[in-house]
Amino acid sequence: MNAKPARGTSECGFTLLELLVTLTLIALIAAVVPSLVRMAGRSVRFAGDLTRSHSDIPALDSLADQLSEARPIKVLGDDGTRRVLFSGTETAVSFIAPGVVGSSGGLVKYELGLTNNRAGIPVLALSRAIYDGEAQGEQPASSDIRVPMPATRQLAFRYFGPQDSDTSSTWSDHWDAADILPQLVEITTVTTRGWTSQTRRVIVALHHFEPPSPLQRR
Repeated sequence: MNAKPARGTSECGFTLLELLVTLTLIALIAAVVPSLVRMAGRSVRFAGDLTRSHSDIPALDSLADQLSEARPIKVLGDDGTRRVLFSGTETAVSFIAPGVVGSSGGLVKYELGLTNNRAGIPVLALSRAIYDGEAQGEQPASSDIRVPMPATRQLAFRYFGPQDSDTSSTWSDHWDAADILPQLVEITTVTTRGWTSQTRRVIVALHHFEPPSPLQRR
């Protein structure tokens, strides 16, 4: 007696359920991809803004965001005291904040200010270097960024906070306090477009500011 061949456990082609799942996935991908493309386009346009003639405001806003993340990193000075790695003048500022330089990330030392290039055009000069607390002298993985700011004619900084443990908080055009960050940094720019000049002030709150303790004020 001949045995009947066993019925296969699988059949060729798609079932109705598999077809519905496939169509659903295609619909989801079609809905998500355009928004991703638009987001990528906005990122590219923003990066381009930093190198074009109207880059002044985006560049300064990025500067303010980075400055707000300054860390109260301290080092031992030649006089035996520990000093915070933050210094500022009316025209430049230096601080430590998280960031990326090339393919390296971590704490980064930033030094920035407004200067002129060889053509006399103002540029925002930013120097970055990975901060290594154990290293002495030159830090590794450094890079310089220069953003043209042809409309900006002046860039000035002011600092608010107690300069030492015996003084109250006040505004100053320099910051050389030994042990604390400033509480606020004011960034003032003067831009000229055609015959019109505009002054813009941004107050940056440093997120890691810590006031001197009562013991420090004695």
